[in-house]
Amino acid sequence: MFVTIDHRQGYDAWGIQTRVDQTREEPTQKLLKTLGGHVFLRLSKTSTGKSIWRWQLQGAIQHRHALGLLIPHLTVKRRKAEIILAFCETVGPKGGVQKLSEDVVKRRHALRLQLKEAENGH
Repeated sequence: MFVTIDHRQGYDAWGIQTRVDQTREEPTQKLLKTLGGHVFLRLSKTSTGKSIWRWQLQGAIQHRHALGLLIPHLTVKRRKAEIILAFCETVGPKGGVQKLSEDVVKRRHALRLQLKEAENGH
């Protein structure tokens, strides 16, 4: 789970993604059926030459639904999921491109920092 910030043509483009990579397709298809998102076969392979299947969520709308279902069952990644869900609350109901207030930008930067700290075990 991560939040991206791309600097494009004078503005910040924010993104939210969650990914699960597997060498077997079945687990990714179960995630797709249960939580939505997308499944695809990656072009790269593991160090042993196995194919890699990726299930991916992208954007606030997909994350609101999936994390609402997942959070009660998470232990190790629970804090990260809660931070991503809080980030989703800063996105309008339809997602997409929008002008952000200074408060929302500050909130997003703070959440991104919290996410990095959670990744580092703080």
